[in-house]
Amino acid sequence: MTEKSLARRQGRILIVAAAFLIVSHSVSATRISTPGAALVSTAEALVSTAVRPNVAPEPERGSRSRADQAVRVSSANQLSGYFERVNYRLGDVRDRGEVPRLYLVRLPMDLQKLRTPSRRKAVFIKTALPLILRANELIAEERTRLIELRNRAGLSGSEREWALNLAQRYGFERLDFAKLLERVDLIPPSLALAQAAEESGWGTSRFARTGNALFGQRVFAHKLHGMVPQERAPGETFRVRAFKGLLDSVRAYFHNLNTHSAYESFRKMRARMRKDDAVDSHALAGTLEFYAERRGAYVETIRKIMLANNLRVYDRARLGE
Repeated sequence: MTEKSLARRQGRILIVAAAFLIVSHSVSATRISTPGAALVSTAEALVSTAVRPNVAPEPERGSRSRADQAVRVSSANQLSGYFERVNYRLGDVRDRGEVPRLYLVRLPMDLQKLRTPSRRKAVFIKTALPLILRANELIAEERTRLIELRNRAGLSGSEREWALNLAQRYGFERLDFAKLLERVDLIPPSLALAQAAEESGWGTSRFARTGNALFGQRVFAHKLHGMVPQERAPGETFRVRAFKGLLDSVRAYFHNLNTHSAYESFRKMRARMRKDDAVDSHALAGTLEFYAERRGAYVETIRKIMLANNLRVYDRARLGE
């Protein structure tokens, strides 16, 4: 709620600003510098460890390669210009399906100042889509390995330990491949984009700009960082969860849909669709009435956002090499 397939681990491009930065696995990029911004030296710094141990996704591991590059920008307008200079255009994504590996860590504070709603939406989609695809890519890696292990006659000690740790992260005490595969699965990009747009006001909400919160996830535990909504009713204790980076927010949202009991019908429907290789984000949206207090009205809003902005075309998108 607001206030108003697999990775190829190549070089990364860091686009760093006083307000935000981008990470990319692309092998070349222009370096743009602005005063006062610090480079990030390792991948761990890009993924928060604020998620609950043994439950939420683990941070990515690994250090920057020699191909890593950094680009600093200072405003939404400059970010939009950078996207154009590297030929990141949504029309090309819709036509060819390839998305550059550009990972924004923080949103620009002045995104709402872009002149037209269509331009703000385009910048938001260009920002969120690579993050969503990356989160799916990480899940796909685990899912692929899980299927391989399921199909083996026997597992080694280390293989069984890996699978059991994965099961525990996804909320199971014991290893059951069938049940685990229902949870270790991808989220349709169009659904994630629509929910992020609705929950963050297309990236302009206070929660999104200062807390990297794209999906309005509530938190009650004091050990997790959160922001108090200005309109919170007296007696309420929840906060909107804040994150160190946008990829953290995306991965936590994915983990929420993949584990919380409120979204069991979502996972059951997705599993049935997966068997027919026909995952339908419009239909899946109908299972998310418990995501917001508006229930059915919320579902209709998400579907309208998907339709009005032609988001389902991005379900065919993939990260570039």
